[in-house]
Amino acid sequence: MARGKNSRRNSQTSTLPLPTNRSCACGNCNGISCLSQPSSFGHKNPKDVQDAIDFHWKILPIEIKMFLLRDPVKLCLRKFVDFYSTQEQIENTSKNVAASICGCSWYLALQYMFLGKLSEAKALILNAAFLQEVYNNKPVDQIKELCTGASMEVLQGKE
Repeated sequence: MARGKNSRRNSQTSTLPLPTNRSCACGNCNGISCLSQPSSFGHKNPKDVQDAIDFHWKILPIEIKMFLLRDPVKLCLRKFVDFYSTQEQIENTSKNVAASICGCSWYLALQYMFLGKLSEAKALILNAAFLQEVYNNKPVDQIKELCTGASMEVLQGKE
């Protein structure tokens, strides 16, 4: 098959506006104000973001939500290890389940950041990072063994 100039492809791309520092793909703003405010990034309104958050929390087990949002400021490695190594939660560290919870946690963290709820976003980022470590590198029981030898200051995030 001979290659042509592919004029159809070139004609489609030539009609698209070229991105500049001052233009936004939405065409409703000057680009600068749109991208400088995280809560309005992509022109999401807070109600839509909250609806997305509520929907994604329905996917996750309620125990994870309660664990992460009960006191998100006080979360540390030891608490994640203790929570996910319990009999009730150990199945959430299996490969497929951990990957799903991890992705959902990243998404929820981003949505909470859009709303300016940074402590909740941080808790979800820590959860995603912990589960990503479990998924990619070490099962939770091996992390628990490593934590046994570590000092309490390290585990509680004081060092």
